Amino acid sequence: MKKIVYTFLQIVWIVYCWFALSGMQKTSDFSDNVDHLYWIIVISFVLGLLETYYLSGKKVSITTAFLVITYIFHHGQHFLDFLGIDFEYYKGYIMTNFVDKSIVNATIFSIMAINFLQLGFCLMLNDKDEDKKSYRYKHSSKRQPNSLEDSEKAKARTELLLKWSIALFAVSLIPTLIYDVQRMIVSFSASYAETYTYGTTAINSILSQFFEIAIFGLIYCLKDTKKWKYFYYSKFFWELIKLLLIGNRMGPISSIAALFFLKQSIIVSDNKRKGKLKYIVLAILLVFVMGFISSYRSGKAGTTLTEALENALVRDNMFISFFAESGTTLLDQALLFRLMPGTLAFANGLTYINSILILLPMSTTIFGASATEHISIGAILNEHWYNRGLGGSIVAESYYNFGENAIWFMLIIGLAVGWFQKKYDSSASKGENGMLIILLTFLLEQLLIYPRGYFYSVIASVNIIIYALVVYLLVKMFFDSKKVKA
Repeated sequence: MKKIVYTFLQIVWIVYCWFALSGMQKTSDFSDNVDHLYWIIVISFVLGLLETYYLSGKKVSITTAFLVITYIFHHGQHFLDFLGIDFEYYKGYIMTNFVDKSIVNATIFSIMAINFLQLGFCLMLNDKDEDKKSYRYKHSSKRQPNSLEDSEKAKARTELLLKWSIALFAVSLIPTLIYDVQRMIVSFSASYAETYTYGTTAINSILSQFFEIAIFGLIYCLKDTKKWKYFYYSKFFWELIKLLLIGNRMGPISSIAALFFLKQSIIVSDNKRKGKLKYIVLAILLVFVMGFISSYRSGKAGTTLTEALENALVRDNMFISFFAESGTTLLDQALLFRLMPGTLAFANGLTYINSILILLPMSTTIFGASATEHISIGAILNEHWYNRGLGGSIVAESYYNFGENAIWFMLIIGLAVGWFQKKYDSSASKGENGMLIILLTFLLEQLLIYPRGYFYSVIASVNIIIYALVVYLLVKMFFDSKKVKA
């Protein structure tokens, strides 16, 4: 019943937004409509939170995280301005030019696009009582292993997964540490921006992704012992160090979020109140660190790390700086409204098609340079922007491909993310396929980057999964051969 109610509310809200925002676009003086626009953004966000909360049956779900990340990176500055918070230093191009037609149109389109994303969530998520009971039962102290989990076959499968995870961990640990430390050095010796252009070999790139899968695998396989905590917290604090010393936000944040969802899905907490308090403290710490990074990267916090930390603690509000700098992603969309369809032509879906083509072996040999064209909206826009610092955007990428019709593609993305959440939750609840849970957690890590990233990054992770499965088969063949010899 709730699914029908929230789907209906979302459709009614979309219709209202359509008429209200269309009227705003026709006015000659947009400044009179700013407050109304802000209320639409806030109500859309609150409605989205209610939908993901009630339809998933969880306080924090994958769709909730995806929605929050999307809003923060596209409308973070609007939230601050709505609350009357002074963030003059961070306003930059978006808020100082808020009456500019391209900025206005970008804001309006982003609101509509995200609302269609939310509609996709409503259509896909399920509020059936049995689903929620299954989730609550799995996380209750009464949960008992079923016969399948107790069987020798299940134990053997978990042991093989553990051996596979150890193998991935062994081959990836040193290369990953070296790569991360080198990026820290580049960030200090050159600049944060240089870490994006810092090169690495293809094999090291694959191994660093193996490390992510290995950690998720070790946590899953050791979930019935206390050993999982060593890998869980070591990974958490290492990502925090990377966040602080390298300056890249989305990678560490998505990795930490994936850890959280994996733990939430497979680990039964004995003290729920203590667990909630722990995550609240960690969330505050995380936002503080991200805000500090925002200040340091922008040059406001100081020229040295010591000055940056001092200014961050004494002078700056880290929560404000985090929301303010994150909200600049909307600039991608604004620039597209200026450039299209005159300077740039619509890609007509080539971004998504070419991203899938890179899965094919020797795709660049077969299709030539065209196989990698259109896949990075940030790289395309940086050719037309003065400081070349633009990144990805889920909304801008969809508009670059389909124009005004992109709102319907955002609906498809909402359906896909909602389906992913259902698949992840059902797999974890049944506990029958550890391999699937591990690989879905790795894919989740890439999925949470998508609102501020690129579709091809999500697809490229499938390649890594294929390589990891090859390693799994090799490990299985090795231990099977040892059994035969024995």
